[in-house]
Amino acid sequence: MIKKSFFVIEKNNGKVTKLPYSSIKEYLLLDLKTKIEKGEIKLRCECSDEIELKISNAKSPYLYNATRQYKHSKDCCRHPEFVGSSPYEKAWSYDEEKGIHIVRIEGIYYATQLPEIKKTNNKVKNNVIYHEGIGSNKGVSTVFGLATKINMMAWEGMVLGNKQRIPIDKYELAKHVYGIASRIKLSSKRKTLNEMFFKQVNIRTVKVKKDVYFVYMYVDHNRLIEEDILHDKTKKDILYCKDAFGKTNRFYVEKEEFEQKKRIEPHSSEYVVAGFVHKEDLYHKCMTLYNYCLIPVSDRGLYSESSH
Repeated sequence: MIKKSFFVIEKNNGKVTKLPYSSIKEYLLLDLKTKIEKGEIKLRCECSDEIELKISNAKSPYLYNATRQYKHSKDCCRHPEFVGSSPYEKAWSYDEEKGIHIVRIEGIYYATQLPEIKKTNNKVKNNVIYHEGIGSNKGVSTVFGLATKINMMAWEGMVLGNKQRIPIDKYELAKHVYGIASRIKLSSKRKTLNEMFFKQVNIRTVKVKKDVYFVYMYVDHNRLIEEDILHDKTKKDILYCKDAFGKTNRFYVEKEEFEQKKRIEPHSSEYVVAGFVHKEDLYHKCMTLYNYCLIPVSDRGLYSESSH
């Protein structure tokens, strides 16, 4: 049986409460930390009586082993080589010492397409939560799976965390997304997703297909996709987006692919565009969205799974 929980043991009466790692919130961790400091409780992992847990003093608290003497068993979700039971779980792991979630994601440059997506439009990528794949790609998250998880983590962090309130608007949630991204790292990159966030850059200094940035912005639904005429007289479609501060950004997209992604998730008039951008050509004036998804969201920025 897979171990996915830890125990809270009350020292005065020996009462044991079992809590799942997956849904533990910051406010609860802080409450448990206070009780540990008062000597009222102790925490241990479900996988071993020898593994006592402590809670970090970091801004975003997390559980870690009180000593390195003992290791989690391989059937425990806290083991670094744990691969889980579902395709979604297999895409994620957790670095206890750093408190960072690590995600195995589709090739950043060339995304693997699902057969059922190919049938509808062979240019559509990533509007699914995960895929199992084959061989070394088994248990790999899509960009859509990554982006929705970040969105949910940010929402839970605000509503159930220290703030314990609903964000004022979508831009406030987007600012929280940036903070959450500091706790997520792609398995193929040294930097956290936070460090890969797209900021205003001088496009001339960006290396073609070398410098990769992560985008999490709101599609400007008040502006249609426009055409840009390049130096060689070819045309590129430009998408307008707004960052967490409401500033306008421009990215090249393929209009047909963008519209197809919207048709797949027609649950809202508001969308987050999330994914990776790079400079596709030496003479391009904008970064290009090349492996991205669209997430329909409410006016507060929360992912909308349906039009209701």
